[in-house]
Amino acid sequence: MKQSNIIGTTVINRGHYFSAMKDFTAEVKSLIEKYINTHCEDHKILPTVNFFLKRRLQKDCLLKPFLAKLSYDVVGGKKIDEILPVAVVAELVNTSSYQANSVLDGKYGVLTKQDKDNQLIASIITREMADQIIDEMHLDGYRKNKLRLLYSEANSFMYYGQFYELNILHYKNLNVDELGIP
Repeated sequence: MKQSNIIGTTVINRGHYFSAMKDFTAEVKSLIEKYINTHCEDHKILPTVNFFLKRRLQKDCLLKPFLAKLSYDVVGGKKIDEILPVAVVAELVNTSSYQANSVLDGKYGVLTKQDKDNQLIASIITREMADQIIDEMHLDGYRKNKLRLLYSEANSFMYYGQFYELNILHYKNLNVDELGIP
């Protein structure tokens, strides 16, 4: 390994790093499954909550946990146990947005009223689960609140974007003549 003169962190081989990230993702997946089984006390709802989580957990490397770990590594973090719950929360908040977005867009086979209702409920439960995990973290109150604020801000951006996609940027709202599109 060599020292980077740009940010003062250790630079490792890209292939090794992605291999390590797959291992990290496996740990995140394991914790997500543990948290789901712990936090969803009524197991009848598990299939609904798991509809998107199972799809997400099939991936070799999850982007949001990857970015959380990469950021942690860049600032010199060494204790993987410190970042694992943050990575789990990142994936749960991300999955919650997929669950809600499926209702709004009718994607992924979420087409019936019951499917839409269930995925909206799953989105809320998944987001609440993320909040419960933050409560359980071994962080001081200031850091927990900061983490909640950051995820709430990200969530807000996602829903504002969804609103604009559905209401403002929709093709029927664009003046095609002004855009010069044939």
